[in-house]
Amino acid sequence: MAEYTPRSVLKHVAGWTLGPTLGKGGFGHVRQATHRATGRKVAVKILPALDFEQVITRDILLDAIEAQKEVILLKVMGAFGIKGVVGLDMVKQEGDWKYLFLPMIPKVATQLACPLPASTFVPLFRSFLVALHAMHCLGINHEDLKPGNILMSATDEPIIADFGFSSFSPLGRKVSGGGGTTEYLSPEKVNGDLYRGPPSDVHACGVLFAKWYTNSNPFVWYKGKDEEKTIEDRIYAGDTRYVLPNEPGSAGELMRAMLAREPKKRWTIPEILRHPFLNPASPLAPLAQIVPITFSEEPISHPTMDLVEEVAFLGWIAEEWYPCQTYTRITRHLNAPTSEPRWEKRMYHALQSWKPKDPDAVGLRAGEVPQAKPKSITRLLKELSVTENKPSTAEEDSPSSRTTKTKAQQATKHVSVKAIKERDINQNTNPFDVDDSVKPPRVSAASTDSATTVSPDTPTVANKENDKENVPVTNAVKKKENKALGTNLTEKIAEKVKAIVTPIIVIDDSDEEEEDKQATVEPPRRPKTIKIEPRRSPRLAGLPPEMEGLAERNAARRVRRTKADALEVL
Repeated sequence: MAEYTPRSVLKHVAGWTLGPTLGKGGFGHVRQATHRATGRKVAVKILPALDFEQVITRDILLDAIEAQKEVILLKVMGAFGIKGVVGLDMVKQEGDWKYLFLPMIPKVATQLACPLPASTFVPLFRSFLVALHAMHCLGINHEDLKPGNILMSATDEPIIADFGFSSFSPLGRKVSGGGGTTEYLSPEKVNGDLYRGPPSDVHACGVLFAKWYTNSNPFVWYKGKDEEKTIEDRIYAGDTRYVLPNEPGSAGELMRAMLAREPKKRWTIPEILRHPFLNPASPLAPLAQIVPITFSEEPISHPTMDLVEEVAFLGWIAEEWYPCQTYTRITRHLNAPTSEPRWEKRMYHALQSWKPKDPDAVGLRAGEVPQAKPKSITRLLKELSVTENKPSTAEEDSPSSRTTKTKAQQATKHVSVKAIKERDINQNTNPFDVDDSVKPPRVSAASTDSATTVSPDTPTVANKENDKENVPVTNAVKKKENKALGTNLTEKIAEKVKAIVTPIIVIDDSDEEEEDKQATVEPPRRPKTIKIEPRRSPRLAGLPPEMEGLAERNAARRVRRTKADALEVL
């Protein structure tokens, strides 16, 4: 078993020497790396990976899933050449960690001298919006836009980074909250509702607009003193405070349109880019414009399994595919005709066109066998069973033993009447719990291969092959025993089947409320009164006693994700 090594003490990876730490986040740890042969410097983001030499728990698997999601999304955006999104040079995995090699970018947006003048702010904000719109066209939502996740190039152009909380929704469906920073959350995120990713990102853009242009946050009125609960309440209520005028064509009008409380009333990015404030009459430099993305809809008749698994992983993130399914539907969509657009084909072509930039990559020599690739997370999700952070290596918990055990349970669960009769004849015990006065038939101990059923009052009959002196049994006795046995078995089977088919449920419905109710089905022959409690909203699960009296809306709004990206209840 490999030894766990913390990210802060790692010394090298492949042909690179790891240097000082550049930044830390909820999942990633960024360090500088220098190539030993060329001296090239890059930023390496170290994310959790699956080490198959160690025991895998649920937390390890979830962290690895977030890392794999970021890797695949960066590959897709890099393949489409989206300007303003951090690039991905290559990916390496060693032991517990996955290393993402990114270009070295000099500074972060938190270092900007705010408030910015309009001549600097307008081109910067337009470039940022154009890059974000390109991401949305691919179905990628950032979900955690803030100055700390926006890098600044040498020419002061914004570069979006850190996709650990990003969501993927190629068909534009609603997503669930993936996290974020309190000051930049949207009202629908604060409320815990399902929401659409692009309007939620636009709301964060409105907060960034105020931060860069006015050096203030419209929801933080007393910096360093406002509690996060108070900020969330203001976001949910749309209670903003800023000093910009709301005249038509002004910066205040534009910011108010991005911060609209209702997602349907929030402006889209193309509408924002058409606003007069972002289109000055005489800009100092050409302004960034939306560039349409060209998708390849060519069918893939013979896809490679590695890329199919990555497309399936994206489908799982988007809830369009599940590990219990096969790849049949995905391969069918990949082979769809050119006239039939499919997101699977777009992602496959993008992943296929992405090429790593590895300075140490060399071709295989004659007779050299390529190194085996580690098992993909998609395949692992289909095969691996993990516990609640309590790994078990017992033989009975192995996938093969569970499969055998499941088949055995299914085989005994659906038993025909004839099989029940035969089982009852060949066993010493009666499975139907009949009256004790009825004596069960017994099996002769002299024969183990073919049991002979006899009456308690009938002499034991030995096997003819082992004992030549068999005691004769008359036909009349046999007929009498078989008739009695058949009658008893028929009554027993009928009673048992009736109990199984019609389970008894007793529900106490004295409290007739219109709320959702939840009943428990009791096993057959054990009727009892069940007290029905109104089902509590899942958003209010785990609230402390002092919040029990709050209305559902007010209580749900206090359930949030903190900056440490852990679910916490205020």
